[in-house]
Amino acid sequence: MSADDHNPTLRDHDRARRARLDDLLERLCDQLATDDELAEINTILGRDKSDREYYLRYISLHSSLQRGVGIFDDDAATTCVTCSPEMPTAGHAAWAPSAASGADRQSRSFSRFNKSTIWGIAAAATLLAVLLGVATWWHGPADQARDAMSLNRADAEVAQTAPAIADRSPVARVTQLSANIVWWNPNESIALMSRVRAGQPLRLSRGEIRLTYDSGVEMRLLAPADFVVHAEGGSLRRGGLRAVVPEQGRGFTIETPNGKVVDFGTEFGVAVDDFGVSEVSVFQGIVDTFRISGTGDATQTIRLTKGEALQWNRETFIRLKADPLRFGERDLNFPINGEFDAAQPVLDEDLEHRRLDASQWRQLGDVRDADGTLEMRGSGELPYLVTAREFAPTDGPITVVCDIRFTEIDPDQPPSFAVLTRSADERDVDAPEDWRTMHTCVRCSFKSLDASSTGVVEAATKLDRSCPLSNILWRGFDRLEAGVAYRLVMTDDGVNVSFTVSLRDDPSINKTITCRSLFRGKENFIALEGPSAGTVAVDRIQIFHNTRGSMTAGEEGDEPTEQQHAPPVAQDTLNELLDTLASAAGTLMIRDDFDSDVLDPSVWATLDDVTIIDGRVRLGSPNREEHINTWTNRPYLLTKKSYAPAEGTLTIVGTVEFADNFLNEYGGSFAVMTRADNRHGSGPGWEYSILRFGVRANFWPAAWGQEHSLEIHEKPSPSTLSLLLAEGLEINPEMRQYVFKVVDDGERVTLTIQDAADATIVKTVSAPTNPALRSGFIGFEGCWGCPLWLDNVRIYRTRPTTRK
Repeated sequence: MSADDHNPTLRDHDRARRARLDDLLERLCDQLATDDELAEINTILGRDKSDREYYLRYISLHSSLQRGVGIFDDDAATTCVTCSPEMPTAGHAAWAPSAASGADRQSRSFSRFNKSTIWGIAAAATLLAVLLGVATWWHGPADQARDAMSLNRADAEVAQTAPAIADRSPVARVTQLSANIVWWNPNESIALMSRVRAGQPLRLSRGEIRLTYDSGVEMRLLAPADFVVHAEGGSLRRGGLRAVVPEQGRGFTIETPNGKVVDFGTEFGVAVDDFGVSEVSVFQGIVDTFRISGTGDATQTIRLTKGEALQWNRETFIRLKADPLRFGERDLNFPINGEFDAAQPVLDEDLEHRRLDASQWRQLGDVRDADGTLEMRGSGELPYLVTAREFAPTDGPITVVCDIRFTEIDPDQPPSFAVLTRSADERDVDAPEDWRTMHTCVRCSFKSLDASSTGVVEAATKLDRSCPLSNILWRGFDRLEAGVAYRLVMTDDGVNVSFTVSLRDDPSINKTITCRSLFRGKENFIALEGPSAGTVAVDRIQIFHNTRGSMTAGEEGDEPTEQQHAPPVAQDTLNELLDTLASAAGTLMIRDDFDSDVLDPSVWATLDDVTIIDGRVRLGSPNREEHINTWTNRPYLLTKKSYAPAEGTLTIVGTVEFADNFLNEYGGSFAVMTRADNRHGSGPGWEYSILRFGVRANFWPAAWGQEHSLEIHEKPSPSTLSLLLAEGLEINPEMRQYVFKVVDDGERVTLTIQDAADATIVKTVSAPTNPALRSGFIGFEGCWGCPLWLDNVRIYRTRPTTRK
């Protein structure tokens, strides 16, 4: 009997459709469904949300009945968390499928789990995997097609890269998780020291995991990553890894979308980028690499030894030298456009006021100076402006900025313009149209697909003269208009590429794409590519090359100059204030003025960006953007030891100094947490950026003049946060330095804040707290929006008086 036989809300034609769905699902659960029937299920589920909800209920009921009669093997089944059709998964924004339409994406997702998986895996694991795949549909289209490309490519090739794994027994243990880890789906997160099974996916948008296999292999998985664990290796669909393989782990194998790497006792790294390129670098020992050709056949084996590397896709391969920087020895976060503003351009062509410097450029095709601009005319072949010298992004990030206008648009040919890096300086004039560009390059384009369609932003690579362009398209820009001034900004650090297109006169109208390309060209020219028909006017060109190191915020060696503010209060004065605040406070347990070059590991632990600089602890990094990012975890300095305030009242004093931008909207806050966890939460709201539980005494000087610059919260669980108290404190907006005191006796928390230079600016607030929060760590919390400097920390404990 169908679950809907007595449902009065279904109309007759809906009942007929639902009856047909019942028949199909029965055949699916009996493993009798044909390919045509699977396609029909796809079609039905893709049309109606109520059918998808019904599908989930049906499969869940079937799963329960099967388990009740003992058909499922508990050890082989995948644990499934509750899937809600109304609630998108937190964290999915980082890797949301969107390259195709929703219906196409749904069809691929369903086909992947049913065609490639259902016949090879035990029934329980298969059905629950389908549940997870269907639950993904409710997220809807997103705007990050680089990840869709990677995931959809994995779907299409899953039969080759991830064979059915019947044995799902534990094969490895999670021995390290980075503090900044962000899972693609929080429901798939793995706890430290957990065992992972063969066939288990590990998908990260940020951070890294260290796995220790039973064979002794140590493997670091580097985000963004999509990886499936195998008994003796795994399938890397996207991202990077680095493995150290002992003798007993010989044969450790990593599969990629276009081949596999087999180890013979060594240390090596493997990476897969957004364009289907794989790369292996060997740091010790020997590996064999097996490529898959464009026809899907295995090609020759290529053996690599120490210091060698290979980069390949299905059309070509390139031998290289091993590069440890690509496998975890530098931060490979995506670059941020706009960080070139503080740098000096190495080339600056203001064409409105002067002619192009011919000594710096080569011209290919119809490129000419004309009335304060540079015209690039398409005449059946693509015109190019190419730098006379090379700029290698591996020496430091390159940013190319240019202002353009489409002055003539051919009615039969869509307009286009592109910026090329890692480029050859020769073009393929006779190549097929979809191959036509420089011999090799990384290419970011702004164009229309046809004369009437909306604008698209595209990233592409050309690895070799004999292979076609590999490209990813992103929609989301209005149709290109003649005479409109656009600004294009491309940043390339040799691995990561960021490309922003905006209206020059209204930068709020913009679109940014980011992707990764492992391609390392033998040549590194920069080129501007005009259209094949029509005319583009280039008004200004700027090239920035930061050869000191990465321009990514927070990376060592390239911090922005921090502004100077009011002279600090003398240390003797601070000591007097701290002594007054802590008078009769009990036994001194911790005192640290942070005069050493490193934190004492027996006293302190850290989460995220915490550094000792010039005798103070800096929480957070300088922020060029000077605004908050609520998706970023707050940095913490934490005590190594846990404390129970009920066993002795805690008094915590110290000094805190804010950066100059702390009054910029919500740009600065500082908090002390007691009875706290030592891990961040996990979720979309700002409250998950703090610790999972604890009592939080917060000072928010950006809210000066308002009624909530001092706050006390309690967080009794990872998913709840309660504001206990909020009061205002009028501050001196020119002041940056404060002393603080927090007292916690297990029942009440008291916060005192005082201006370090003006004793009249002071306030104390207090609130009763939940006694169920009994013990935990003491944490000093930084902010999203600006760095803080913490110093002169003293922690006291006063034991309760025992009466005789």
